[in-house]
Amino acid sequence: MKVAILSCGALAREVRHICETGGWQEELFFIPPLLHLYPARLRAALAERLSELQIGYDRTLVVYGQCMSDMDTFLAGFDARRIQGEHCLEMIGGDRFWSALEECPGTYFLIPSWTVSFDTAITEGLGLDKEPRMKEVMFRHYRQVVYFDTLLYGDIDDRVREIAAFLDLPLRIERVGVETLRDRLGAALAKL
Repeated sequence: MKVAILSCGALAREVRHICETGGWQEELFFIPPLLHLYPARLRAALAERLSELQIGYDRTLVVYGQCMSDMDTFLAGFDARRIQGEHCLEMIGGDRFWSALEECPGTYFLIPSWTVSFDTAITEGLGLDKEPRMKEVMFRHYRQVVYFDTLLYGDIDDRVREIAAFLDLPLRIERVGVETLRDRLGAALAKL
């Protein structure tokens, strides 16, 4: 059976690493993560890629959370299946995501790719560079930053600290690796 894995680019490095180190033979495809800023474009990009994959593959496994309100119904229209997870934070952090949220409901989470693209997606993407007061409006209910380090990006802790300082929030770094995502990918592939 020929299987394609279609993933959000926010998890590209992690998905590649898991497949390479696991010896998995599935072909990988990625959608740019910044399309989340434009829901209609994200839907269109997913539809286009899923249509293409229907032609050359027996099955398509999707590594996305509930990034659209009707994600599972949308994917069913392309006979594609999604791995377990509400969103990529939970796919990376697993139970640690839920416990951090329970401890502090006002938690702002980061993963490595979000850290690298913070300025493009948040500072510029949401206009905080042009209207600094928006930062206060958008982040006033947050109480801490939790960074889930997948251990694949080298040392970007300084950048994480800069973001926490920019948001004026205390920082907690958790070295989670990719085990939760690996387990979920493996379980989903086994069900295809």
